[in-house]
Amino acid sequence: MKKFCLIIAFVLWVIIFGMSMDVERLYPGEDQSVNVYLKAREDEAYFLRIKKEIGEILERQRRSVLQKKVNDYMAYISKGYHDDKTRDYHALREELAKDFKQHPYETLAYQIHLYYPTAEGVWVRIAKNYSVQKNSLESMKGKEIEDLLFVMEKGRWKIKTVKKMSSLI
Repeated sequence: MKKFCLIIAFVLWVIIFGMSMDVERLYPGEDQSVNVYLKAREDEAYFLRIKKEIGEILERQRRSVLQKKVNDYMAYISKGYHDDKTRDYHALREELAKDFKQHPYETLAYQIHLYYPTAEGVWVRIAKNYSVQKNSLESMKGKEIEDLLFVMEKGRWKIKTVKKMSSLI
């Protein structure tokens, strides 16, 4: 009977000790970024500030794409990722220049449909309305729906993931 009481007391002590332990102390820095994104669900002023910053990023991107300024766009990209050694800037510049020549946007507008803060970042669903001049006679209009994942790195918002969705949705 004494052994049984000691086992029960030990199990209760382990449970109480485990519940009172500060988990963040065991894994420092792991959950800090998660709190930044999930805080937007609770704090309306913080969420409005995030919306404004993301809107400014999308507007800056739209202007640089419309003006076909590859150098300005590359400067903006390299300023944000200047310490990223895995990014091949020369190949990215060539790809952007080719894309700007292939699809010269006449108009481009982003319409934001949804902001959704998650643990990995803030998902933003946008509708991208554009018209493209294919040649001197032919013009094409289109609409794409994209999901963008914005994450905060070094105090700035950056687009981490882009998922294109069907325009039929």
